[in-house]
Amino acid sequence: MVFQNLQRQLNIENIRGGALFVVRAQKHIKQETKQMTTFVACYDVIADDDTRLRIGGDIDRELPIGVSGIDAGVRSVLSFMLKAEQPSRLKYEISIKNGNNITTGIINTETSTNTWRVFQEVVGTNVLTDKNNTLIVKVLDGTGTLVISDIVLLFMKRV
Repeated sequence: MVFQNLQRQLNIENIRGGALFVVRAQKHIKQETKQMTTFVACYDVIADDDTRLRIGGDIDRELPIGVSGIDAGVRSVLSFMLKAEQPSRLKYEISIKNGNNITTGIINTETSTNTWRVFQEVVGTNVLTDKNNTLIVKVLDGTGTLVISDIVLLFMKRV
């Protein structure tokens, strides 16, 4: 029933593929009004190609998050692949600068592995704004090349 109501609200006959997936309608019932708020899960591919950073070269990259309508009151998930080439205590950080020019650190750590690994990090509430968000990846210290790829933001949208 919730799925059918969501289809009618979004005026969608068939949801397959694309940037909008209805994974599960979440109901938040307000006791006073019995009003139902519905969310849909969405994603944004921030970068698909390799971004290569190293001390003594390009040390940081700003990648625009190209969506609007993010519900800042709901946590999001940042997913990416990462490896380091010829690393020795290669320290890096990942942060988000939101539309209000407030930068929040998401990850600050070091790596010494040259194997691709997949990471998922929960982004807290009110870190992102409705639009104009930027992901910042920066190498801080150590040797080697940091390679980050397949960066995807999973977020909720209120309908």
